Amino acid sequence: MNNHQDSYTTMVANPLVPMTLRIGVAGHLDLPEVELQRLREEIEATYADIRRALQAISPVESKNIIAKMLYDNDIEPIMRIISSLAEGADRLCIEPDIMPPHAELACILPFPAKQYAQDFLPRENEATGKKSGTVAEFYSILQRFGYYTHKSRVHYNRKAQVIELDGDPNRRTQAYIDCSRLLVTHSDILIAVYDGDNSEDKGTAAAVQAAWLKGIPVIHISTLPMEERRIYRCDQSSNKKSQTYTAEILQDELSRALLFTDLLNDSNESNSAFKQEIFSRFKHYQADKHLCLIADESPDYDNAGPIKLKKEYKSFATQAFDTFKRMIARKEKVDDMQKRLFSETENHRGDTQNQEGLPEKKATPSQDRYYAAYLYADRLANYYSRSHRSTFVLIYLLGAAALTAAVFALAFKTSPVTWPMLVLVLIELALLLTISKLYQQDRHDQKYHKHWLEYRHLSEVLRPMHYLSLLGRTYSIEQPPHDNSKISSRTEIDHSTAGRTWQSIYTHTINRWAGFSVCQLSQSYQKHIRTFLTTTWVDGQINYHRKNAAMMSVSAQTLEKWNHGLFTTTILVVCFKLITVLIDLLHQQLVHQAIQTMIFPGEIAYPLALLVIVLPICATTTFAIRHHAEFDILAQRSITLGEALILKRNHVINDQPALISNQLAADMKEIADITTQENTNWLEIFKVKQSEC
Repeated sequence: MNNHQDSYTTMVANPLVPMTLRIGVAGHLDLPEVELQRLREEIEATYADIRRALQAISPVESKNIIAKMLYDNDIEPIMRIISSLAEGADRLCIEPDIMPPHAELACILPFPAKQYAQDFLPRENEATGKKSGTVAEFYSILQRFGYYTHKSRVHYNRKAQVIELDGDPNRRTQAYIDCSRLLVTHSDILIAVYDGDNSEDKGTAAAVQAAWLKGIPVIHISTLPMEERRIYRCDQSSNKKSQTYTAEILQDELSRALLFTDLLNDSNESNSAFKQEIFSRFKHYQADKHLCLIADESPDYDNAGPIKLKKEYKSFATQAFDTFKRMIARKEKVDDMQKRLFSETENHRGDTQNQEGLPEKKATPSQDRYYAAYLYADRLANYYSRSHRSTFVLIYLLGAAALTAAVFALAFKTSPVTWPMLVLVLIELALLLTISKLYQQDRHDQKYHKHWLEYRHLSEVLRPMHYLSLLGRTYSIEQPPHDNSKISSRTEIDHSTAGRTWQSIYTHTINRWAGFSVCQLSQSYQKHIRTFLTTTWVDGQINYHRKNAAMMSVSAQTLEKWNHGLFTTTILVVCFKLITVLIDLLHQQLVHQAIQTMIFPGEIAYPLALLVIVLPICATTTFAIRHHAEFDILAQRSITLGEALILKRNHVINDQPALISNQLAADMKEIADITTQENTNWLEIFKVKQSEC
């Protein structure tokens, strides 16, 4: 097990994470000396207000029902202050005497630390005695992270929450703007210490403008004398408001951000019912006990890891789909189909034989948190997928068996009633009761279908989150949801409103809690990460979809052959039965016997009659399973997605000789969008099946 096993242990024990508030700080480089004391006092007072507001909604200290349903009830809320460590306000806001006790410290630098240090004074100014803003002060702040421990030797603490961006030294203004925007992306509230001038999109104004666009509240502490604190925020209609700062307004904004009160309110009966539906999903996700921790298994940050299902199959019945799939899609046929569908498969495999993994020593707490969340959702999705798919296969097979039993019961119908007929009727009844129970479990009691769809999509959103965290980026949840209309319009979320909402809320809580750890975006690091992402994530998805396309194609073809064979056999049997009837009729006409005799006695006629009924039942069952599983559509979707991923992979590898983290992250987000949208389309198909089984 790696050194960050606590993330996996904690996730298995409780997938709900601690309430986490990320506070971004930004401000002017040059602060008026006469205003420094006032600024310190106002910053400290703001932190105190934030701390009190957190305590008021803490799942540990308060009785707030929303907090208790969304978060871990045993861990105090986390405050994380994020700064770019520039001179002036950025450092003023993280002075040890000002920062709240137990607050985490994180930073995002526009350049590598050594390059960034060149922007600061090399030593104390002897004329003025100025110490703030010096290189020594910069490194002393990093030492608070355990990031640099010795001047002569650089030491990196992998737990340090530091991102070193790869800004262009020749375009410093743009590098600072990019840094500000990323800082805002990682923030839930922004404290801006500046003069309030937003006329140009640079400096502190760039951070404020980015916060406006994302709907993140901004606390403005003015550097101008005699100016009161103000708070900028957006209402539910995205209208911008500027108000005099008060603790009450702050409390309201933190509740909107952390408790999602715009969504989870009791303004009317409908909203109250909706909120309870969200709570029930969180409760079920937390209470699920199908997972366990395998302490001696290390994560590969691809798909293997220490979080496993306690049992691969809940019962013998849940093996039905996998057993059926192995029957209709044998490995040798799948391999042959894959070679026929993808002539270049061997070349592609050759490219991925030297897959570069992520060494454990390079893993960070943030990476483990994201990956633990992914494993939890993925394993549960697998569990409910097997249960649901096996259920619908069994329902069709048992339905065919029940009809067959009914046919044989009619065949044995005599007067008086015989034991064979009674047994067959009882068998039919038992099969029908079993079908009813399976349907009840799948749709109402265990809700296999619903949980499978929601957890599968959740895992597919969490997967790119843990990959993009290697670049210090987040995925698709930068803007907190403030109302149902915004969430309902998101096409990448499962098409149930409650499903969309709880997944969006949960991924927000994960993103805040996981945060980021040491991320040095040097050329060598980016080269390694690009190789890891393309060979592990992208190539892994390509190979999966190629194999899946082959398997689905073989399954569809096999069932089509069975279906065609059964109907053809039925036609032949009907033709043979027709011939026997015609021969008997002709014989009767020729002999003109008073007592009719038959050339083909009942021993032949009855089996033929039964076959004429049973064979169509079997043929219809294979057709229904093939139609319900949508093997053909899934095969085509995998082929299409694989081709799209190959194009993006080739672009990332071949069209980018110079590595730039912004572009690499943008390309990886496009890949994430492709896979997530495909997953949504895939789930759309199976969502329709809810009324068909």
